[in-house]
Amino acid sequence: MILVHVSKQAELMQCMNIRRRVFIEEQRVPESEEIDNHDRIDDPSADHFLFMLDDRPISTVRCIKKAGNILKIGRVAVLKEERNKGLGRHMMDLIEAYYPTYALFVLDAQTHAIPFYLKCGYEVSGEIFMDAGIPHRYMEKSNLQKR
Repeated sequence: MILVHVSKQAELMQCMNIRRRVFIEEQRVPESEEIDNHDRIDDPSADHFLFMLDDRPISTVRCIKKAGNILKIGRVAVLKEERNKGLGRHMMDLIEAYYPTYALFVLDAQTHAIPFYLKCGYEVSGEIFMDAGIPHRYMEKSNLQKR
């Protein structure tokens, strides 16, 4: 699997196509809630990543750089036909390695995905909340031990 830090509009469109399939079509998230101001190639606070396997786009992640040396990982989407192959853990490892100087990684996990993120070293913090009609919990992982 190859990690591509998106720098071209065509690559961003591939990311958005994956997110459309996963979140809008499969999970029925309204488009108005899925797509926001960070979904631009020129947003300095957002990085988009495309994961390629055999020259095919299979997954995507969006990272938002927050104050206090915090990185918010979100919009983690893997095409249905590529799930349950161990790619998600590899994706998270690659994303975390891309940001070695960030002190804390945070994310809003859909509750069904919490066991996956726990295996990646994240800890649950806070109560269940609804986002786009889907139950979530805040999770975080310190990156200080890696320095």
